[in-house]
Order: sequence, then C-alpha cells, then structure tokens
Amino acid sequence: MRATHAISSKTLPCAILALAIFVPLSSCDLIHSTCRKTPNFQLCASILRSNPNSGSADVRGLGLIMVGSLESKATSALHTIRQLLRTKPHLKIPLIECSKKYSFILKYDVTEAYEALRLGDPKFGEESMNDSAMVAQECE
Repeated sequence: MRATHAISSKTLPCAILALAIFVPLSSCDLIHSTCRKTPNFQLCASILRSNPNSGSADVRGLGLIMVGSLESKATSALHTIRQLLRTKPHLKIPLIECSKKYSFILKYDVTEAYEALRLGDPKFGEESMNDSAMVAQECE
C-alpha cells in the first residue's frame, strides 16, 4: 500500500527522536534548528509551523506536537486501510496485517512516546518510534 500516510509516518519517529535529544534549548529559531537535525527537514518544519502552539513551545513541546502528528497520521492510515479492506478484497491479508501494525503503533508506540516526553526521558521512547518507522515502511 503506497499512501501518503505511510510515507510521512515513517520519517516522523526519527524527527521526534532528534527533537527530544539533539536540539539545544537556547536556539533563537528552535523549529529551524530542530528540524535541521531530523532526516526530513521539510516535513518536520511543515508539521511544526502548521501548529499554532509551536511558536511558544520548548523542545519537549515540539516533541509532543510531532508525536501528535504521528498519532494523527497513523489514525488516518488505519482509516484508509479499513476503507481498502472493503474495496480491495484481493489485498485482505496484507491489509489486515497493516491494520494490526498501525493499531499497535497507536496503542503502544504513540503512548510510550508521549510518556517518555512527559517524564523528560526521550530515550525511553526511542525504540517505539523506531518501531513505528519500520511498520510504516513495511506497510508501504
């Protein structure tokens, strides 16, 4: 399945990790300097600048915005998968697998990333974000 949701979702986890670990707090343009540390500057900057809360957010806040975006895109991808299940019965087996994987992302990986940022320990969520990227790539 080649969907925009899956493509965008696979780069978000790396962006979230870079946000939380590698960005200095004293940057005058935190979004710009933060997104320069991610694998996809344009995607990162677009997501953060489109959120009105990003202008006043610290690094943790930017991380939370990115996790929220991942959650939204994973939810959208799951919805698309469910629609495809009704219209593409010949793809039932791989679509069911991807549905399970995106459900796992939403139930466990996103939850763990939020918790890691809430606790101030972004390394804690690194594995779950890497898992999310791999799932999106597999389902793509």
